[in-house]
Amino acid sequence: MMKSFSKFPVRVSGFALLFCLLVSMAFLNPNHTKAQVGSAQDKGIMLTIDNVARFDHGQRLRVDYTIHSPANASVSKNVGSPMESPHIWLGNTMVRGYSVSYKKTSPTTYKGTIVAQLHQYRPQGAQVTFYTYSILNERGRWKIQFYLEGI
Repeated sequence: MMKSFSKFPVRVSGFALLFCLLVSMAFLNPNHTKAQVGSAQDKGIMLTIDNVARFDHGQRLRVDYTIHSPANASVSKNVGSPMESPHIWLGNTMVRGYSVSYKKTSPTTYKGTIVAQLHQYRPQGAQVTFYTYSILNERGRWKIQFYLEGI
């Protein structure tokens, strides 16, 4: 009889530990924003948004992207980024994005990050439109729309 009672506290404490772990994982990064991210292609150049996240207490938005080009392309020294003037719209409000970093990962691929300063008013969720008219010195139109939760 004593053996069965001695296993009881271990089971309860194991369950409590598992429960606390699951709850903490749910709230581990409250500034992370989930998005159904997408891609767009024009002139043979594919722009893919890999990840979207909020940071700095929700005041900034980070957009990680990948660019695939069909040929070995380079970044213009005048622009200083693979993407010229990226525009980000949250609903009907435009926020300016600026390139923070980029890296050429292969002769035809670039990976980079764009940051946008968010305005004070932000709805609970927002339709986001991301577009640019120039990638790797090639004129075109790359437009990606997605829904951003919890912004």
